[in-house]
Amino acid sequence: MPDVRASHNQPPGGRMTQNGLFPVSRDRHQARYWQRFTSYGFARELSECPVIHTELCQIAAAFPIMFRKTRSGIRPFAVFSLTAGPVPFVSTQGRWLASYVPSILRCYPFSAEPLTDTPPNTNQPFRLLVDEASGLVTDDIRDEPFFTTDGTLTPDLCAVCAFFQSHTTANAATRRMCDIIDKMDLFKPLLHHDGIDLEPEWLGIDFARMEALSQPHKLLLMNNNALGLIHAHQVSLSHCAWVFKAQQKQLHRSPDAESPELNGFLCAMASAQQLEGIHADY
Repeated sequence: MPDVRASHNQPPGGRMTQNGLFPVSRDRHQARYWQRFTSYGFARELSECPVIHTELCQIAAAFPIMFRKTRSGIRPFAVFSLTAGPVPFVSTQGRWLASYVPSILRCYPFSAEPLTDTPPNTNQPFRLLVDEASGLVTDDIRDEPFFTTDGTLTPDLCAVCAFFQSHTTANAATRRMCDIIDKMDLFKPLLHHDGIDLEPEWLGIDFARMEALSQPHKLLLMNNNALGLIHAHQVSLSHCAWVFKAQQKQLHRSPDAESPELNGFLCAMASAQQLEGIHADY
């Protein structure tokens, strides 16, 4: 179960972090309620999100996967935006337009903060947080309560915690894959792809150096599933061109109306990916 003690720390992980995040606690939320989100509008300005190894096939079929350094090391991200401006995967009505929703986006308005006083590479406990600036934390008794009358988490919130427990475990495994790749010095700056200039913080794989690895090193990559992460990254980069094109279309559309042309473009790309058999089961 997650830790529900008071905390003033904000969770790591970059651009999903919002100022309204508070630890879920009995003192603060015993008499409060929450709603499930009905719009992906919260992701409209999200340029990327972290991904885990269990969803790599779906992510690679829908978005570019790139790497960058975080406080916890190098980790993979699904990239939604290659230029300034709103991402092309959220409609003006808040519909998600891509063929896959990254797992971390499905738990809004909740987030999780790993506790730092536990041994590394374990199923470490975490602190559950909720974004009170989301508009989904209420005082309306018709909504979902945080706690039961005896002060325990409600079944629905326990389900949220189970999601984060699984996600925390998968995230630790993904971090170990990246550590192995990093120790082999396979990351390099990814400044350009298909003629598109990328943000200087992005990292990619040095495939020439990877080909020159010894067989034992290649076997180590394969045995730790790091090779699958590398291949997912390699395949996913083919999406850079059409993500860039989608953003260019979006920049020229009316800000007050949803663009059927853009939606049709994204839906057609999703259908084409499915026909090509890129998707795999979660």
